[in-house]
Amino acid sequence: MVKLSALFFAGGIVILSALFTRGTKAKELMPGVSGEKKEEVCPIYAPFSLMVNPSPEQGFFWGFQMIGGTRSFYPWMKADLETRLKQAVKDIRQVGAGWVRAYLIWADIEPVVRKENFINYLGRADYPRREEVSDEMVQDYAFNQGAWSGENALSWNQYDCLVKHMTDGGVGIFLNLALEDNWAMPREGASGKTLTPQLVGIEKYLGLVYLHSRGVVRRYLPRVQYYQLEDELNAGYLRGVIFYRVRKGRIWASEKFKEKLLKTLSDAVLEEGKRAGLKTYRMVYLHTFLSDPLVRTYAHYAVKWARYYDLVGLDIYPCSYTLGFIPQFSASISHQLNRTIRALEKAGYQVGKDKFVYVSETSFATRPWQRGFNEKNQAIAIQSAIEGKKFFGKGVLGTRASGFCWGALTGSEYSTLPWFLPGYNDSFMGIVKPDSPVRYTEAYYRLEQAIKNFPKRPLQLSSKR
Repeated sequence: MVKLSALFFAGGIVILSALFTRGTKAKELMPGVSGEKKEEVCPIYAPFSLMVNPSPEQGFFWGFQMIGGTRSFYPWMKADLETRLKQAVKDIRQVGAGWVRAYLIWADIEPVVRKENFINYLGRADYPRREEVSDEMVQDYAFNQGAWSGENALSWNQYDCLVKHMTDGGVGIFLNLALEDNWAMPREGASGKTLTPQLVGIEKYLGLVYLHSRGVVRRYLPRVQYYQLEDELNAGYLRGVIFYRVRKGRIWASEKFKEKLLKTLSDAVLEEGKRAGLKTYRMVYLHTFLSDPLVRTYAHYAVKWARYYDLVGLDIYPCSYTLGFIPQFSASISHQLNRTIRALEKAGYQVGKDKFVYVSETSFATRPWQRGFNEKNQAIAIQSAIEGKKFFGKGVLGTRASGFCWGALTGSEYSTLPWFLPGYNDSFMGIVKPDSPVRYTEAYYRLEQAIKNFPKRPLQLSSKR
């Protein structure tokens, strides 16, 4: 009864949110995202030396999601990026975690895509189809050579800093490839419009995605061997087009297109791993509240898309944005995890050997207090999500999950939305708050203790070079 009433209540709030936030900018819905490219003064560190990433079966991942590229790391701190990244490494390692789910924003690296860049490769000023993307093209893209040199050089600096400081500090990275929300995408040179499949055609769009993804993996593979393919693609239409309004077009409801996109990203990661002689891990993250269409659940997509991933992450918000007064409800993440594990095993996969399931995102805000969100309840929520709570669920401890990522280490701590809308919470998910320089919430210390008490060994980035 509690679950059913909570579902209807949360669903009603989400629907109201969709109506009232129509046209709301993405920067007001995503924690720590400014909406525009933020210039960062950083050195170029690539090419990188090898750092071996552990395999999922060796232990348990503890980490944090940090959306919005490098913007999400202590956005309220008046310090340069390298200083903020060093603070992040300190706070992540200090709590006992060892991983960060980081978003690489395409538009940060390549603000504009231009047909002219491909003249010397294709013999014509046009975008390549996937089969036309050559090794030379990928190499030039990855290291600012050929068409991507001089004035056309790509802006890798801030992500070089991210990779260097995280991995040098012993923090592994789950790096997002091709988040295709409008705010994260480059503009198309001739039209000046946001790059979309509708604008340039599906085949050429996938060609550009393939080139960009292989370029990213080639540049960072010696240090980063885990790559997230897009984000919550099972809800590409409902989440992206209908509710958050960060994508456009019915194409995001197309099963055929989404599978072609996943295959393109998966092949890019595997191809670069094969070329480098390194094991690469593909990750797919699923929205557990929304799916296209609603009758197809996250468990359905976990099985359907299993060929394209090694790890499947579930983005689970049991308290949604509405149940702040019941933080213990976070313990119910065990239900989604166990349902996914059962579905995969029923389909013939060996969970823990050839497929791995983990919590890629869950969280609990510290504001607004009017809806029960505060630091005390956040601490209860994070402990419940890990250790479980009687009558609500067993938490991640009561499953065979391979990892747990909290929704944010830091948030922007600022929102222009009214407090009664669900999106307001997104800016206050962090467990490290502004002070001089930082303040740790009770949830931070609860997480530290939970990691120490957890029966599985925490996975850490190898120091072998």
